[in-house]
Amino acid sequence: MTESSSTKGTKSWFWLGLLSSWTCFLLFFTQFIGFLIWGGALFVLIHRKSSLRWNLLAFSPWLLVPLLSMTFATANYFQGEASLKYTGMPSQEFYNLDPESRSWKQTSGCLIIGYEFFTHSPNNVMVKLWTHLLGPQRGIYQGIYPDKRETEELLATQASSLIFKKGIKGSTFQLNGKTFLIEEYQYHPQEDLSLDKIAHVLFLNKELIIFKALDQKSFPITYLIDYKSGKIFARYRDDPAGPNF
Repeated sequence: MTESSSTKGTKSWFWLGLLSSWTCFLLFFTQFIGFLIWGGALFVLIHRKSSLRWNLLAFSPWLLVPLLSMTFATANYFQGEASLKYTGMPSQEFYNLDPESRSWKQTSGCLIIGYEFFTHSPNNVMVKLWTHLLGPQRGIYQGIYPDKRETEELLATQASSLIFKKGIKGSTFQLNGKTFLIEEYQYHPQEDLSLDKIAHVLFLNKELIIFKALDQKSFPITYLIDYKSGKIFARYRDDPAGPNF
């Protein structure tokens, strides 16, 4: 075999491995086949000591997609827009701010494509890593965050009853001459609230507002609100044994 034909054969193995890896990566039911072909091509390139082996590693989806996911997660973290990514149908409380990483959550839905391990997992690792190293991202609520049981106990022992008004952008109520506006967040609309009703309201350390309307049409929902921004960051539904969708 001449040097020219050997070089041509090496390049053929490179393109076979690269193209098959991307084709099978996008067609999720053939990913294992694509990985085997890619691995075989990589073995040949390593055996031939070809510099193309590094290109096959760097530009394959098995490495490039996770690296891109980690890069975007890092950029989003420093912009205050990072979120944890999951799969499956979201429950009523799924979109609550994550108590540990103080990040929002997203789901790509019930249909699992197959490459989520290479997109979601690296994203979540980086979001949690930056949060561990530098703290919660900017613009995110960082105050007291009681769980459902603690919230119920606080409302039962310390809450005040106030009249609120339900408007287009949210609900308003007054306390000590000050008007408070509870704004709805994208995933936290104030559902089943009539226009003028009574709610149990509790303030904690000028960080947290706990709000629960007493007359809701379906299952009562308790809202946790950022005192400074007035935005809802969590909701607890009172029917733990009932439907959550």
